[in-house]
Amino acid sequence: MLCSSPGLRRWTPSILIAVLASLLIPSDIIGQTPSTQRQTPPDDTIRISTNLVQIDVIVTDGKGNHVTDLKPEDFVIEVDGRQHPISYFQPVTEANPARASTARNAGRTESSTAAPAARAGIRPDQVRRSIAFIFDDYFLAFDSFVRSRDAARKFINEQVQEGDLVAIIQTGKRFNNLQRFTSDRRAMLHAINKLTWVPPGSPLPGLGGLDPSARPESVISPVDESDAYRTLGRSNALQHVSRALRDLPGRKVAILFSDGFQILTPGVDSTRALDQMRRVTDEALRGGVAFYTIEAKGLIALSPNSGPITFSPNAMGRPPSTEYERRALERIFREREGLIFLARETGGLAVTGSNDIPGGLRAFMRDNESYYLIGFDPDEETFDGKFRSLKVKINRRGLTARTRSGFLGRADEARIDRPKTRNEEITDVIFSPFAARELPVELTALYFADAELKPVIRTMVQIDTAALAFQTGENGKLSTTLELIAITFDDNGKPAEQQERNFTITLDQASLERVRRDGLVYQSDFTLSKPGFYHFHTVLREISSGRMGASSQLLDVPDLSRRRIALSGIVVAGTSGDANDSPSLRRFAKNSEVQYGAAAYLQQHQATGPRKLYSQIEIYRDDKVVHKTPPRPVEIAADASDGAVDIGGRLVLGGLEPGDYHLRLIVSDVTVQGKTVSADQWITFTVRQEDR
Repeated sequence: MLCSSPGLRRWTPSILIAVLASLLIPSDIIGQTPSTQRQTPPDDTIRISTNLVQIDVIVTDGKGNHVTDLKPEDFVIEVDGRQHPISYFQPVTEANPARASTARNAGRTESSTAAPAARAGIRPDQVRRSIAFIFDDYFLAFDSFVRSRDAARKFINEQVQEGDLVAIIQTGKRFNNLQRFTSDRRAMLHAINKLTWVPPGSPLPGLGGLDPSARPESVISPVDESDAYRTLGRSNALQHVSRALRDLPGRKVAILFSDGFQILTPGVDSTRALDQMRRVTDEALRGGVAFYTIEAKGLIALSPNSGPITFSPNAMGRPPSTEYERRALERIFREREGLIFLARETGGLAVTGSNDIPGGLRAFMRDNESYYLIGFDPDEETFDGKFRSLKVKINRRGLTARTRSGFLGRADEARIDRPKTRNEEITDVIFSPFAARELPVELTALYFADAELKPVIRTMVQIDTAALAFQTGENGKLSTTLELIAITFDDNGKPAEQQERNFTITLDQASLERVRRDGLVYQSDFTLSKPGFYHFHTVLREISSGRMGASSQLLDVPDLSRRRIALSGIVVAGTSGDANDSPSLRRFAKNSEVQYGAAAYLQQHQATGPRKLYSQIEIYRDDKVVHKTPPRPVEIAADASDGAVDIGGRLVLGGLEPGDYHLRLIVSDVTVQGKTVSADQWITFTVRQEDR
């Protein structure tokens, strides 16, 4: 259904409107929160062309601290031992991740869950870091997988900042089906929780519990066909990651969790394996990607009673005491060399022999706080297809430069910009982490349950008609034809619902002025076959111009059969009657009054005595709580013990600075025995720049 914003059809079920109408809860007045400003990030593109080779260089002092005050004359670049004058130079300093994490978490509570992404979506100029977490299915034991997954989850909860794009990737799965790059922390956490361990066929069976009585020859075995297959699969996946990161802005970081892998194997021709890794590192260079690797198995005990072992008797642990231990350690160190090689060749770091995976991730992020982009003009003979070694030296004493070890002598392939088909354009828009903005649209998707408790989704697509190109017809009417494509992806990334509709908007001049001011809303309801985590996408395309707009939203649809309490989506609207106050826009003036409403779905419980409900509101900005109400009792109707309960109230946006906010509604169900179960929902809203 297409309608103007102020005239949205009444909601189903009617309780959502009834909540907004009754409003028996006193209004809350929200205080002021400071605004923030951000700077435009630099162009981090790494280039290899016949006119320019551009690389990134990290410089540290003797204590490992970053040095940020260097000039072009402090650097010397050598290619195959020959110096090249610097023709491009740009120092880059990023925000400190630790400080940003501390500031964000200072406002979070223990009960807080990940907030949805900002409603407008991230823009390319806002991206600071593009981070890929890669789980090496081919060489990752179960306990290593669990430690790596938990560390990545901790990182997302504590260190992901505004301006980060993150993807969760498994090397053993098709790249096109992997978690896309997203700025939404809920999507990141959901992808982490969906990870499944894949038995790797460990190259060293029983590592961590080897039988000391085993023959030494059984520890060192030739690389078989399955090893070669897994090695090729991992190499292909890493190249795909570099290509995906190449087109993204910001600092590009790929973090590989693996138990290690060999490149050079004694007694075996390793030319093919080395060539594969050279292609990986070269693709990383051309994509501007630095690989950071973690040996996920950590410290190793070869038997239950032995402690950590090292080759050095001066380090912690003990030297190998048997031939078995010596040869086993040789194998372990060769596998470790694969991780070290990948990090060294791409300008990253490797963490090996450590159980502190979270600490390694923090070190990786600190390593990207500052760097230099340096370019030089290559010689003609540079591009002969051979590998070119690359070294960067610093003229100041006591400083160390770290960059990529070299590149293959071939120029980047020129990209051919051929016209794309309609389907290709739509596909690009859907899978891009950035919203298409030629035709501004906004999607609001809200969950509720029907009379049979089946999940129903109401979608509202707000269309900014000011960007449409209306054509004047023979009768003086103004019209344009649009196509709307709505696709819903389920928990496994497969399309669950798809709608396509062409419609023509025909208006007279007076109506045109009204819809340009208020916009139009396309509204539709559909029933999902099952609960779950869904990703809703909407693409609007003007047929005459081919211009597009897109918006997306994540929605976690609860399973009412398994939850004692669940919440519908939250309806939020202003009281002024302005089109901006509608549930689809939620753009409120400063100091205005807004209403919110939802339905709490209660499952029949076995406890004797009455149950008590309490509701609470939290307002977030940049993941920091700026307003919080105390828990308030909710009246439960006599016939609602196994049904829906109205939840609602008013808020006065007193003193909130212009910007995007998140509203979190929490409802707790308390039995007479004192057992408490809670449910929550989120929705975004905006405080407008101008009070009009």
